[in-house]
Amino acid sequence: MTEEGDRAKIIVRDRGEGFSEEAFARAFDPFYSTSDEGLGLGLPHARKVIE
Repeated sequence: MTEEGDRAKIIVRDRGEGFSEEAFARAFDPFYSTSDEGLGLGLPHARKVIE
């Protein structure tokens, strides 16, 4: 995270396999997960915190 004037800039990098087109389109949908173990709440929650 860096400061830019009165704003913060957050850069997110994906160093894994990446997202399929479908997963990318739905990445912030609550309860959407590509993992059998995931709840699908991490990215939607992170988005709310940032907003």
